[in-house]
Amino acid sequence: MDFSITLSWPGGSRSFDANSELSVLELAVAAGVPVPNSCQRGDCGQCKAELVLSDGIPPTAEKIVYLCMTHSLTPSEYRLKGDPFRAPELVRAYRAKVRSIDRITENVVRLVIVTPPNKFMEFCGGQFARLTVVDGITRDYSIASVDPISREITFYIRLLNSGKFSNWLTERATVGQLLQMRGPMGCFALLEQAVGRSWFVATGTGIVPIYALLCRMDDDHSRLCGQKTLLWGNRTEGDLFLLDELKTVCAAKDIAFQVIFSQDERHPKARVTDILVKQDLADSAVYAAGFSQMVCDVHKLVLDRGLCESRFHADIF
Repeated sequence: MDFSITLSWPGGSRSFDANSELSVLELAVAAGVPVPNSCQRGDCGQCKAELVLSDGIPPTAEKIVYLCMTHSLTPSEYRLKGDPFRAPELVRAYRAKVRSIDRITENVVRLVIVTPPNKFMEFCGGQFARLTVVDGITRDYSIASVDPISREITFYIRLLNSGKFSNWLTERATVGQLLQMRGPMGCFALLEQAVGRSWFVATGTGIVPIYALLCRMDDDHSRLCGQKTLLWGNRTEGDLFLLDELKTVCAAKDIAFQVIFSQDERHPKARVTDILVKQDLADSAVYAAGFSQMVCDVHKLVLDRGLCESRFHADIF
């Protein structure tokens, strides 16, 4: 194709030749632009961008696209929210040690690791780290917290049947064991614009990145978020963890908190979508984290309820 695509961001831009067989994300990465991405199927939302020009003409209304799902057939320009070259500067490799392993529910393990004395990892709430253990087993997990004094990094990990990392946690992991960590990564973060209401929606261990996000929410971001509500969906009470910590942070930051159960006979059976479907979301922001089907269901529902695409942020597990 004899035309170019431009990818811009605050403070910079890059143009590259078009190719209808490759997505804009693939073209950008090939051109050396480290656009954040994970799933490459339009679920994680990390490669979200705004269409600025199509065949030299701006769209009549805001148009948000996912670069991994976008193939440009005309000269086009897409704008990223942040500078893609800044985030990788913070990503480092660490040699860490297991500090503790605790099974806190039937299906969730709390893993605490510690970095060496001269290696402290800073992170933004909502980010994740890549852990590599024996036999090269590698998985990405959301960071719940990082203690700047002890250098302890805490993860809450759901055990999966026949999962390689799960088997390592339950059968081979020992206190003092070394592992490799790379991070922090990810762009699940709070919007820098004011909205009337912010909805934080999680299922299962999807609560971990949202918990970290809320813990690190400062007063300025709290004001931008407007009225705040946290919805956490679980199957039964036996799936709950971090409950006291969540209640504490929600009370401190004036966040309405509701736990919803889908299979517990002691509670009305419901799902997070049952709450959202009753809301007018035109002046809202929605942050969803958890299983892919839940996030996809929430995404479709909130757009139908008037939410602007650019105000939907997701972290899919």
